[in-house]
Amino acid sequence: MKGSIIGERISFVSRGVLDVVDMEYINHEAFKEQQVAHQICNRHYRYASQYVIYNDIDEFFLPLNVSERIVDVLSRYDRLYPSACAFIVSSFWGSHV
Repeated sequence: MKGSIIGERISFVSRGVLDVVDMEYINHEAFKEQQVAHQICNRHYRYASQYVIYNDIDEFFLPLNVSERIVDVLSRYDRLYPSACAFIVSSFWGSHV
Protein backbone atom coordinates (compact mmCIF):
# COMPACT_ATOMS: atom_id res chain seq x y z
CA MET A 1 0.00 0.00 0.00
CA LYS A 2 2.81 2.45 0.83
CA GLY A 3 4.30 2.06 -2.67
CA SER A 4 0.87 2.77 -4.15
CA ILE A 5 0.53 6.02 -2.17
CA ILE A 6 4.02 7.15 -3.17
CA GLY A 7 3.25 6.33 -6.81
CA GLU A 8 0.05 8.39 -6.69
CA ARG A 9 1.90 11.30 -5.08
CA ILE A 10 4.57 11.19 -7.81
CA SER A 11 1.79 11.19 -10.42
CA PHE A 12 0.21 14.30 -8.89
CA VAL A 13 3.59 16.05 -8.70
CA SER A 14 4.46 15.22 -12.32
CA ARG A 15 1.10 16.63 -13.50
CA GLY A 16 1.63 19.85 -11.52
CA VAL A 17 -1.32 19.20 -9.20
CA LEU A 18 0.75 18.79 -6.04
CA ASP A 19 3.93 20.38 -4.70
CA VAL A 20 5.85 18.59 -1.96
CA VAL A 21 7.87 20.97 0.18
CA ASP A 22 10.48 19.94 2.74
CA MET A 23 9.38 21.62 5.96
CA GLU A 24 12.57 21.33 8.00
CA TYR A 25 13.57 24.74 9.23
CA ILE A 26 16.01 26.44 11.56
CA ASN A 27 14.94 27.09 15.17
CA HIS A 28 12.44 24.25 15.07
CA GLU A 29 9.76 24.40 17.77
CA ALA A 30 7.50 21.44 18.46
CA PHE A 31 3.88 21.74 17.26
CA LYS A 32 4.53 24.85 15.14
CA GLU A 33 5.13 22.95 11.87
CA GLN A 34 1.62 23.42 10.49
CA GLN A 35 1.57 27.16 11.13
CA VAL A 36 4.96 27.57 9.47
CA ALA A 37 3.88 25.39 6.53
CA HIS A 38 0.79 27.57 5.98
CA GLN A 39 2.84 30.77 6.12
CA ILE A 40 5.40 29.44 3.63
CA CYS A 41 2.66 28.22 1.29
CA ASN A 42 0.88 31.56 1.48
CA ARG A 43 4.05 33.52 0.71
CA HIS A 44 5.14 31.17 -2.06
CA TYR A 45 1.82 30.69 -3.88
CA ARG A 46 -0.17 33.87 -3.15
CA TYR A 47 0.32 35.24 -6.66
CA ALA A 48 0.71 31.93 -8.49
CA SER A 49 -2.53 30.21 -7.47
CA GLN A 50 -6.15 31.19 -7.70
CA TYR A 51 -7.11 28.84 -4.85
CA VAL A 52 -5.17 27.16 -2.04
CA ILE A 53 -6.72 24.51 0.20
CA TYR A 54 -5.08 23.87 3.56
CA ASN A 55 -5.91 20.45 4.91
CA ASP A 56 -4.17 17.64 6.74
CA ILE A 57 -2.98 14.53 4.92
CA ASP A 58 -5.84 12.53 6.44
CA GLU A 59 -8.53 15.01 5.38
CA PHE A 60 -10.32 15.26 2.04
CA PHE A 61 -12.10 18.16 0.38
CA LEU A 62 -14.98 16.80 -1.69
CA PRO A 63 -18.07 18.57 -3.02
CA LEU A 64 -21.38 17.31 -1.62
CA ASN A 65 -22.78 17.27 -5.16
CA VAL A 66 -20.87 14.46 -6.89
CA SER A 67 -21.41 16.03 -10.32
CA GLU A 68 -19.31 19.07 -9.28
CA ARG A 69 -15.56 19.45 -9.17
CA ILE A 70 -13.78 21.24 -6.34
CA VAL A 71 -12.95 24.13 -8.66
CA ASP A 72 -16.68 24.49 -9.46
CA VAL A 73 -17.52 24.90 -5.78
CA LEU A 74 -14.67 27.35 -5.23
CA SER A 75 -15.65 29.37 -8.31
CA ARG A 76 -19.26 29.60 -7.09
CA TYR A 77 -18.13 30.92 -3.70
CA ASP A 78 -15.80 33.32 -5.47
CA ARG A 79 -18.75 34.71 -7.45
CA LEU A 80 -21.07 34.84 -4.41
CA TYR A 81 -18.51 36.47 -2.09
CA PRO A 82 -16.05 38.39 -4.32
CA SER A 83 -14.46 40.35 -1.47
CA ALA A 84 -13.76 37.28 0.72
CA CYS A 85 -10.12 36.31 1.03
CA ALA A 86 -10.69 32.98 2.85
CA PHE A 87 -13.39 30.44 3.65
CA ILE A 88 -13.57 28.03 6.57
CA VAL A 89 -15.10 24.67 5.74
CA SER A 90 -16.82 22.82 8.59
CA SER A 91 -15.88 19.21 9.05
CA PHE A 92 -18.41 16.61 7.94
CA TRP A 93 -17.94 14.95 11.33
CA GLY A 94 -18.55 18.14 13.31
CA SER A 95 -17.48 21.72 13.24
CA HIS A 96 -14.22 22.94 14.75
CA VAL A 97 -14.36 26.24 16.57
